[in-house]
Amino acid sequence: MHYLIDGHNLVPHIPGLHLGMIDDEERLLKLVQAYCSRGGHQADVYFDNAPPGQPPRQPLGRLVAHFVRQGQIADEAIGKRLVQLGPRARQCTVVSTDQRVMAAGRAAHARVMRSEEFARQLLAPPARASEDAERAKLAPDADEVEEWLRIFQEYKPRK
Repeated sequence: MHYLIDGHNLVPHIPGLHLGMIDDEERLLKLVQAYCSRGGHQADVYFDNAPPGQPPRQPLGRLVAHFVRQGQIADEAIGKRLVQLGPRARQCTVVSTDQRVMAAGRAAHARVMRSEEFARQLLAPPARASEDAERAKLAPDADEVEEWLRIFQEYKPRK
């Protein structure tokens, strides 16, 4: 899944983060980065009001942080990205609670997810059930165990 995230819109929905923190963007990016790594996702996270000298784009593994310079807003940058993606926008999920951003996502036929819903996903522990299912696929069933026991019991080493 590829996410287009309205970063400052998501921050207030993460317990322990708020927009007044000096490192709110950095902490959010670390959370999203971990989420992308464990789920095989990609994300573009957009922040507005970038300070002067801030690089406009910062690749961080499976995500790219976009810092929109002052005088512009992240909402517009997300809308432009959706237009650039064209039909590929259908493969994206737009994360925001801003009505304008969500409308742009719907207009581009992207999935739209509210920030509070994505925050719950972001903070959820990794799914243990899928790990257990993968291990079960590797474990031999009872018939296979019986077959191996028979083979080893019949084995006679050469002299």
